[in-house]
This record gives sequence, C-alpha cells and structure tokens, in this order.
Amino acid sequence: MFYGKLIKNKIEKPTAQKKIEEKLPGQVLEWIKIYSYARQTTLDSFSRIFFYKLVNNILYLNASLTHMGLSNQSLCSYCNLENEVPLHLFYECSNTQRLWAELQNALRNMLTLPNLTEKSALTGLPYGCSPIIKHIHLIFIMTLYKKRKDGSCNLAIIKNKIKYVKKIESYMCFNNINQKNINALKWAGINIT
Repeated sequence: MFYGKLIKNKIEKPTAQKKIEEKLPGQVLEWIKIYSYARQTTLDSFSRIFFYKLVNNILYLNASLTHMGLSNQSLCSYCNLENEVPLHLFYECSNTQRLWAELQNALRNMLTLPNLTEKSALTGLPYGCSPIIKHIHLIFIMTLYKKRKDGSCNLAIIKNKIKYVKKIESYMCFNNINQKNINALKWAGINIT
C-alpha cells in the first residue's frame, strides 16, 4: 500500500497516449479497453501487433519516414494531398472514406458498419461494436497500410483480405472446440463473394 502511494505520482503516461489525447480533445479514452481491443477482436497475431503499433504511434508512414530521412515523400500514398499520418490515412483521406463507404455498401445485407471517425483511426471502433465489426475495421486499416506502397487499394482487395483472415482464423482454432465455436459465432453470417 505504501509503495503504491509512493510510485503513484511518479508514473507518467506513455508519449503515444499523450499525443492521441492531444489529437482527440474532449474524447473519453479508456486505455485499458483500447489496449485489449485487438486481443478481443482477433486470433491473428499479425493483426494484434499491427494494432499495438497503431495505438503506440509506431507505424512507419511517409511523414515519419521523411522525418527520419528514409523517404523523400511525406504525402499520402493515395491522395498525395496531405502528410501521411495515421489520422489522415485511416480517416481524413478521400480514398479511405470512399473505400469504407464501398465496404459498408457491400456488406450492408450482412452487418452495419459504422462511419469512420477520428477516434476510430487512432484507437479502433467504439467499445460497443461487435467483435466482427471491429475485426473488419482492423482488416480494413491494415490493408490500407499494406497497399500504400503501390498506392492501390480497392474493394476487391479488402474483401479478399477479409476472406483470407476468416480462413486463417478457422485454421488457427481447428483443434480447440471452444475457440472454434466462438470463432464460428463471430463470423456467422459473413459470406463475402
């Protein structure tokens, strides 16, 4: 008890938390829930690592690569209008907004995807969303990130990635009946063609 009181005043917020809070003033950010987001959303370790990098502001986008002297281009790989930072790439970019609207339309008979927000770009979708909606959002931003190298991302690529991840997750829990049932329930009704 004494030790807890002693260190309470010495604990500092991580820099990434401070930066996200500066970009989202007035937003309620429940960091424990944010940090557990990927673990509750996906079985795939690559997706979990990607989300960890996102919330800790360690995704290497053009703006940061230029700052480090590793790239000559700081602009968005898709629109070439604004600096490529997480908030722009995963929310503000017109290409991102268009692709998300196309995905919302393509999946409208299976589920209702919420609109993108500044908060979803930096910390994932709200806590009340179902795991499959959160997972599809995570797959979406991962695909945007990965395809930015060649500046080409479209609805077919995103749909194929969702199908691929669904298949991978079914293989990952093949021998665990309990996990297999949870995973089957999560993906129930999601049949992407």
